[in-house]
Amino acid sequence: MQVTMRDLASYAARVASRLLDDFFTTFGKNPDVCILYGVPRGGLHVAQALALYLRALDRTVYVTSLLEEVFPSGNSEMSVLVDDIVVTGSTLQQARDLLENRAVNLYASTAMISKGAQPVGRYTWRSVGASEWVTFPWEVALPWKADDSRPYDAVVRLLEY
Repeated sequence: MQVTMRDLASYAARVASRLLDDFFTTFGKNPDVCILYGVPRGGLHVAQALALYLRALDRTVYVTSLLEEVFPSGNSEMSVLVDDIVVTGSTLQQARDLLENRAVNLYASTAMISKGAQPVGRYTWRSVGASEWVTFPWEVALPWKADDSRPYDAVVRLLEY
């Protein structure tokens, strides 16, 4: 399955709207500040896309990596953990534990693709079979690059799996 930038935009628009609707339903107000914690590497791309739509809806949004030692000060009203793909759920669980150890109150978790794992609540864009190969736009070699890094990316993804 080839995920396109259009797919990413569709996911981000829908999830941004659902996050704010759910938050309003739960707390009776919209969040003043949202912090998106992207799981490196693909989750940061997805978090940036989600941030664009949240900002378009007039929210103050910060995007940060789980690897950064310094997070924006204090807890936001809406802290969201973001990843591009979830297979077993262990990465998201480790990330949740890390954020909990840093005293972050996590509101929700989201992954664009659920591959063989349970979908991440209402915030999963699409579920695919465990054996289906998924390629994201940020993993594809750029056509104007002199060196073709696709074989390298494929090897890295296999080793990460």
